[in-house]
Amino acid sequence: MKTGIRNFSLIEEADLHARSYTGTFVIRAGTHFVRKAPNPMSSRAPKRSADPIREMRALYGLDSRALREFSLVPPQCSLALGASGIAYSLARAADLLHDSDLLLAADAWIAAAEQHASSKRAFVSSAQRLTRRTIGFASLPFAEPGLLYVKSLIRRRIGDPAGADAATRQFITLAKTRLSRVANVHLGGLGLALAAKHLATYGSSTRIQTELSNLSHRYVRLAWAKTGAHIRPNQRLGFAHGIAGQVFATYACGLPEAALPMVGQLRDTAIPLRKAVIWPVRAGSANFGAGWCNGFAGHLLMWTKVWQHSRSSEDRELLDRIAWAVWKYRMPLGSLCCGAAGQAVILVSFSSATEDYHWKRKTLDWLHSFRPRWPRESRPQSLFQGKLGLLLARAECEYATRPQFPVYQHGPCLPPNR
Repeated sequence: MKTGIRNFSLIEEADLHARSYTGTFVIRAGTHFVRKAPNPMSSRAPKRSADPIREMRALYGLDSRALREFSLVPPQCSLALGASGIAYSLARAADLLHDSDLLLAADAWIAAAEQHASSKRAFVSSAQRLTRRTIGFASLPFAEPGLLYVKSLIRRRIGDPAGADAATRQFITLAKTRLSRVANVHLGGLGLALAAKHLATYGSSTRIQTELSNLSHRYVRLAWAKTGAHIRPNQRLGFAHGIAGQVFATYACGLPEAALPMVGQLRDTAIPLRKAVIWPVRAGSANFGAGWCNGFAGHLLMWTKVWQHSRSSEDRELLDRIAWAVWKYRMPLGSLCCGAAGQAVILVSFSSATEDYHWKRKTLDWLHSFRPRWPRESRPQSLFQGKLGLLLARAECEYATRPQFPVYQHGPCLPPNR
């Protein structure tokens, strides 16, 4: 597949530093990077606390004002933007520290989310253009299945298998209802497939495990039936809505052979950039991103998963080159979705998987001096768009033996076989 961009050697002369841009950047005339107009940003944040989990506890713990008043900006209950994301983050922090108070706080937040789930502001917000038409009814981060997924995980950790199984059955029912975007991690079937695969590892009955496994495999196969096995012009290549996420989900759900043709095409269409390789946001376009959702960081997460299966020297070299791209174009925005939080946790996850720990040391040094920038209308409660996601990413980087990208990456990143 031709990219339609020429003279890539000239890209090496472009003087682009990630601290100077906030999102997608473009190549014009095949010669230079040019920034898109940035969104208005607030002034730099004040100095943060030394411990991300302590700050998370102060903001959202059992004694927090946020929990008492449930005064969240709509949508109030979703995993990406609301109370379910707070519950997920607290539960993960509880796992990292073996802290029962954080787990109880997570349980309180998911109970509050469930209590408010029927309100008009639970999963939609006209001010943010989040409607049922845009998010659908079967999105893991934006709709009801995400709440039930988090509830199942928390009830299992608390020692309530009956409650966990009940939430899992509700998740399965909703995941089968009104699916609108099957080949999409963040808005449709592939995110549900990853959640089902994760829940299957905790199911207390063979029947539930089988239902979850069948659901994950079905949605992965439906995704490939929808997209085909060849990259099309203008097709999204990133993780949240495109091919990188589809490949990752296919490997994670145990069907790697289905993704092999697309993996080969992605390998062949990688664009050299000095020591790095990159892919555009869409096939054949001149738009590039550096974050998790549409950019290089999402490709690093995908290729780490591919390398864990292939163990090939070619894929290992490719990993280093993608990591270099993520590092070179570090984002000033703090978010998990499009910014530094996502980049950092993916770099450290890659470092852990390959046992190349200099990447973790570099990333921790960066995080310790990092002062994030946020849009003026930021949502600090949001796991994917706000300060909460940065706190959880820092906790993953600082505390986890096997760091994982929130929601979509599950289980240990296994080091190489000795």
